[in-house]
Amino acid sequence: MMTDSGEARVEEPVRTNTVEAGDRFEAVLVTAPRCHLCDDAKHLLKELQHDYPLMVREVELSSDEGMALSRRFSMPFPPLLLIDGVRFGHGRISRRKLVRLLDQRSGRGS
Repeated sequence: MMTDSGEARVEEPVRTNTVEAGDRFEAVLVTAPRCHLCDDAKHLLKELQHDYPLMVREVELSSDEGMALSRRFSMPFPPLLLIDGVRFGHGRISRRKLVRLLDQRSGRGS
């Protein structure tokens, strides 16, 4: 599409709350060493990767990025889970709530 001045105009795609084919959810997990809740969250995300287009990235709390995320999202204790840049939760991560969110966002939810 062209503008009045003859320049090409790029239209931004409209984002919906559902994932389209080929899209992936980005899960960022902020963890700490010797944290059993962090281990539980890592295990849960690994299991869910079999059923959902989930790209998981682990960030160590002691890293610059981990400290910044901890401050930004007021994490009282690890782990902190972000889904597509939005705080999902911290501490014990609820499988049921996470599955419900992923189902809704992927168009599987009712």
